[in-house]
Amino acid sequence: MNGAIQLALVGMTSGSLLALTALGIVIAYRGSGIINFSHGIVGTVAAFAYWELNAGLGLSPVLAVPGALLAAALCGYLTYRLAIQRMARTSALSRTIVSLIVLVVVQSGLTLRYGADERIVQSMFPTDPVSLFGIHLGQNRIITFLIATALVVLLTVCYGRTRFGLATSAQAENPIASAALGISPVRIATTNWVIGSVFAGIAGVLLAPIVGVQIVTLTHLIVPALAAALIGGLRSFPLTYLGALLIGVTQAEVTRYVATPGWADAVPFLLIVLVMVWRGAGDRIRSAIVERRPKVGAGQVRPLILLALVGGAIVLLTTVFGLPYVTAMTITCTYGIILLSSVVITGYTGQLSLSQFSFAGIGAVLTGLLLTGTGMPFLLAIPLSLVGTFVVGAVLGVPLLRTRGVNFAVATLGCAVAIQGVLLQNPAYSGAYTPLPNPLELFGWRIDSLAHPERWAVVCLVAFVLAGLVVANVRRGRVGRRMIAVRTNERAAESVGLNPWRVRLYAFALSAAIAALGGILVVFRQPTMVFERGFLAFDSILGLSYVVLGGIGYIAGPLLGGLGHPGGFISTLLDSDSATMPLWIALVGGVLSIWYLQVRPDGAAEGLGRHIHLPRPRRRQARAGTTTGTSTGTSTGTVISTAMGTGPAGRVPERVLEGEGLTVAFGGVVAVDDVSLRVGPGEVVGLIGPNGAGKTTLIDAITGATNPKSGTVTLDGRPIGSMRMYRRVHEGIGRSFQSLELFDDMTVADNLKASADARSSSVYLTDLVWPRPTAFTAGALAAVELFELGPDLDRLPTELPYGRRRLVGIARAVAAEPSVLCLDEPAAGLSSTESAELGTLLRRLADERGMGVLVVEHDMELVMRVCDRLIVMERGRVIADGTPAEVRRDPRVIAAYLGDETESQETEPTREREEVEQ
Repeated sequence: MNGAIQLALVGMTSGSLLALTALGIVIAYRGSGIINFSHGIVGTVAAFAYWELNAGLGLSPVLAVPGALLAAALCGYLTYRLAIQRMARTSALSRTIVSLIVLVVVQSGLTLRYGADERIVQSMFPTDPVSLFGIHLGQNRIITFLIATALVVLLTVCYGRTRFGLATSAQAENPIASAALGISPVRIATTNWVIGSVFAGIAGVLLAPIVGVQIVTLTHLIVPALAAALIGGLRSFPLTYLGALLIGVTQAEVTRYVATPGWADAVPFLLIVLVMVWRGAGDRIRSAIVERRPKVGAGQVRPLILLALVGGAIVLLTTVFGLPYVTAMTITCTYGIILLSSVVITGYTGQLSLSQFSFAGIGAVLTGLLLTGTGMPFLLAIPLSLVGTFVVGAVLGVPLLRTRGVNFAVATLGCAVAIQGVLLQNPAYSGAYTPLPNPLELFGWRIDSLAHPERWAVVCLVAFVLAGLVVANVRRGRVGRRMIAVRTNERAAESVGLNPWRVRLYAFALSAAIAALGGILVVFRQPTMVFERGFLAFDSILGLSYVVLGGIGYIAGPLLGGLGHPGGFISTLLDSDSATMPLWIALVGGVLSIWYLQVRPDGAAEGLGRHIHLPRPRRRQARAGTTTGTSTGTSTGTVISTAMGTGPAGRVPERVLEGEGLTVAFGGVVAVDDVSLRVGPGEVVGLIGPNGAGKTTLIDAITGATNPKSGTVTLDGRPIGSMRMYRRVHEGIGRSFQSLELFDDMTVADNLKASADARSSSVYLTDLVWPRPTAFTAGALAAVELFELGPDLDRLPTELPYGRRRLVGIARAVAAEPSVLCLDEPAAGLSSTESAELGTLLRRLADERGMGVLVVEHDMELVMRVCDRLIVMERGRVIADGTPAEVRRDPRVIAAYLGDETESQETEPTREREEVEQ
């Protein structure tokens, strides 16, 4: 028992040092919104600086420690000001990748300067053991624990009560509002990065006497530190500290009592999973800033050009290239396949995954076990291994995808470390170092790389082309449209009937299978299976850096990134007999890469695309008589007027939407208080009230975007309150948004198709090989004609005037042919003439198609003319419900919203004359 307690105390002291690194990550993230993946190397810089000053120059710790912390602070300052800040207008992905590249640059520089040998430094604190509750601990460990605890308390007080701490919290909560208050985001972010780097330096200096000064050991501390930061929600200092202690104690106990190697490294990942399961998916937060995402290609394939390039490459491999360049082609293609997997999960779906090389290793392990255990042919073992890795990816994705963004990146990095330690570096599980039973063959053709390296290179080239075609097919099909929709806006994706979690899970599993193909080809170049090299957790970090440089949203991006991979064409061209040449390539290439990403944040493939002009395929006209092209000079009013001449569309299924006693609260603030409403078929119900009355929140509760505290929502008497938004869409409830929330990365046509597409699951399989072009459904075609969007189908929403974009948002909701249509301020941004014509269209949707329409609107002329009933809200409560005439005369409405009664009575005869004239 005493042994377990002693291990727990030792683990707490180790966890306290881990907490210092984790706290530095949280500080930098709170100030800038970016996870500093180079944080671990900053601690390494401080440790080497301390060793130089103490052991090299003979300075006492009193002088050496401040010097080491100054080096850490300078490293953080330069990283943010020279690398991160200059990419403020780029995507968070690009900025995160820059921090990864900084890690590579600094690590290469330190290796060139100090090599890989470990250096020993003396502890600055006494190491004599003391007895604590009968347990013997070194004084240095107790002192470091007390220091870490004191710093946690100091951070909590400073960031909770000082002006700087409050300004940092305001900056993290809403950068736009904080800037309006005079808070400099650059100064706040820079200061926090410097403070966070100092904490990394403290951890490095305190750890140096315990684990020694070595580049790999201190750098890899980032993984458990990130896990602790995630437990703290990347915000709470006390929770981060407790998470680090928990990791330290658990790792100490597992190391002592679990004989199987690797499980201690898996502890952070397991804790991440437990935390995510406990917290759940979490609420979606409306961001104050619309984040810019990397551009994506269209997935177009030119068969003749592709055949010519592949044929030429095969000729070069078999007749011209020597062994070095044949090997370079092999490495470029195999690692290019692994990088292709990042295009699916990160480029198309927007999820930053740092476990792709680990999935490559899993695919190789499965293939090796099948070959050695069953003796099956290589050609049969490959697809079975890909399917197996797909299943593994899906299983791991269930807990991992309960989070998003940077949290997902941290979780996948922890997953990679766990896979590396438990499986890939454990021959008892992986079967490593086992010779292959037979030479590799395909259709009786010997392809083993030792005897026939050029044949193996051809196989790898063809495999890359096939994998690239699969990724291109996914992009062009309905699955790709779903992925881009989820990447762009998950809430809007749900509003058109998509299940974002299912789309992301499929993308994660598919990317795992693609990575597995590359891993198989990497391992089986040799006759003996080795999994320890090439699939390390940090290889995923380097690989992601390469593919972002190449272009994370383009098929050509992984190929360009593979050229720069160690052993690829670029390193082969620059190869020399010097053992330090790879380090110089990484150092110089990393610096150039940071500069290049600042110039072209979307990667080299996007830059090449600007100079290669291929004919763009023309979209078929939506219907005979509907024109295509652009409409630069057409006003919204003219377009709507033209649409009035179209014939009536089919009627939708008639359903009654009812909400009873709905109450929505955010913390202690009640936004909607015991509200009931009913929308019947063919009925237009207006929801009016002053700003902050709770109108949008009520629509969110009805459509499933917000969970009410109490109350029920029914459709034709059937409860739907427990359904997610996408399921309510399937039942016949559509909506638009006050803030538009269009899919800006897709054309107008694809926005409509995303809403109207059939929700078939079979496309997840068929789109891999044959993505059939999808035509407009009857509902989408009716929406195109009703709002006269034919001229804009091939344009992006960002290319349209604001009024046209708002019509696209309404048309997208109408395209799904809902029984009940909820519109949030549809006339905002329209002129009075356009607003009147929009009102006529809404009446047609109700009268001719039988839709129930619930409309939130501030345009009183519109709602008084169009609506059958009006519901008036004030401060979350309903103060009136009746016909427009009844509401107009209600004293409570007059006092709260419409103005004085005299003005109301004066305007009523005018309105009646206008109705007679119409």
